[in-house]
Amino acid sequence: MAVQNTFVTLGYSLNHMALSEAIVLKIPVFLLGMSDFFHFLHIQSLVSKSIVGWVELLLATHVVFYCAWEFFKREWSSIIRKNE
Repeated sequence: MAVQNTFVTLGYSLNHMALSEAIVLKIPVFLLGMSDFFHFLHIQSLVSKSIVGWVELLLATHVVFYCAWEFFKREWSSIIRKNE
């Protein structure tokens, strides 16, 4: 309870929708990135490595910029205010 009150007083909020979306999108990125080690998936026989790379880029970009947008906003405000 004390930890929860600390987060509320500091202004941190957890966007559950963005978190669940990030988790759902990280699973295919992980499987595609580790497809060399998961031979039972046979991803290389379905599509080329360049297409896999582009799909990873699209999924990871969405996770970074949409799901972590609050982090980037706070980071930018800290840089502007010169806080550590």
